[in-house]
Amino acid sequence: MGSFSYLGNAHIAHTSIGRFCSIAPYLFCGAGIHPTNFVSTSPVFYSILNQCGVSFSNKNHFEEHKETVIGHDVWIGNRVFIKDGIKIGHGAVLGAGTVVTKDVPDYAIVAGVPAKLIRFRFPEEAIEKLLKIQWWHWTEEKLRAAQPFFAQSDIDVFIKWAFDSAEIGKEVSL
Repeated sequence: MGSFSYLGNAHIAHTSIGRFCSIAPYLFCGAGIHPTNFVSTSPVFYSILNQCGVSFSNKNHFEEHKETVIGHDVWIGNRVFIKDGIKIGHGAVLGAGTVVTKDVPDYAIVAGVPAKLIRFRFPEEAIEKLLKIQWWHWTEEKLRAAQPFFAQSDIDVFIKWAFDSAEIGKEVSL
């Protein structure tokens, strides 16, 4: 999990989480999947992981766990389910109770069962600029200096300040 991210009680496995993510309680992510095209969906026949204490297989015949990626600055509401292998784009918002079965684009707001696009947080041009700026990689000093621009709703003011401050795309570890 990246710097400045936090989460409530959750079940998370086989998942990478970016920086500045806000994750409400009861996220369920990375639990595994079962083959629906095999004769049986029981892992006894296709897995050597002994999920139920025994396996009739001598090798894995199915990829049960696919890496899930949660980008930077993602807000995930209460009781969200994310299917294995899904990519959640930077700046996305997942509404409470959402079931995510497909990739979510950058800065999309999705909700529902299954998840449906509600709208994008910003216009396409602003999203492209935010992805170029990559503010989530800024130094702590730069983030502190930018704080007034984060705490307001005019995205164009933030973008102008970020481009004028000349640290676009610079990666830093905290």
